[in-house]
Amino acid sequence: MPNKLLLVLAFLVTAITPAVGHAADVFLEKFRLNIVGEIRPGDAERVAQSAIEQVTKNRKKIASIWVNSPGGDVAEAIRIADLVSGMKPDVYVAKGGVCASSCFLIFLAGYERIASWVRDDGGMPTPEKRASRFGLVGIHRPYLKTPSADLESVKKQEELMRRFRSHLASKQVPQYLVDEMMARPSNDIYWLRDRDLELIGPYSAGDEEALIARCGYKRSGKIIDEEWSEARRDKLTDCGIDYWDEQYFEPQINFVVKLAGGWRPWSTKK
Repeated sequence: MPNKLLLVLAFLVTAITPAVGHAADVFLEKFRLNIVGEIRPGDAERVAQSAIEQVTKNRKKIASIWVNSPGGDVAEAIRIADLVSGMKPDVYVAKGGVCASSCFLIFLAGYERIASWVRDDGGMPTPEKRASRFGLVGIHRPYLKTPSADLESVKKQEELMRRFRSHLASKQVPQYLVDEMMARPSNDIYWLRDRDLELIGPYSAGDEEALIARCGYKRSGKIIDEEWSEARRDKLTDCGIDYWDEQYFEPQINFVVKLAGGWRPWSTKK
């Protein structure tokens, strides 16, 4: 195995190993919110408080959320995803970073989802390329962090998988990826390929169709193939910004104001 590939694999093993006992680091930076580290109980509330600070105190929108996380607590990741869905920022996987396991749910909740991928043959980028590119997205079966292996824990594991499947279906994740995730044990990981991210899409189906109708949007591969001019690309970018401002800026403010009043989206779920 080439030395460079060995280095990449060694880095990824380190990247997906959770930091024991430490919650994610949640912090604001201009118009973006950062989530770095393992997702643990209480992190969703910290994200909510950061959103309240940004919108109601700093008087700034949350344009994007940048994640670099090996995953962690599934229920907490779903709560964070609910917050992201309500605020509709873009979600980036930080350069050189990862968004693995339950972090995938947060990635899916973004307005635009930005990440890198491994080659369709599974080939990994070199460390040099990883450092300069957006991070990778990895998936595997959700699991309970419990030392027990009794019948009750087996039932809880199965319920967790059912809940996970339902959430992924609501986000229109291709069925083959759901099957890949559920078949992949928790001590292994599948890094999304180019074809996977293409099928997931950079936007939800509804937003993508709206951008096509309003802005003449095409995916980046088509834009490159058709050799769009810089002026045409800039026009598309401006149109996309106008669309977000008109559709989601005021709803984001209203959503965060509700958060400031003590409401939480997960408190209404059964």
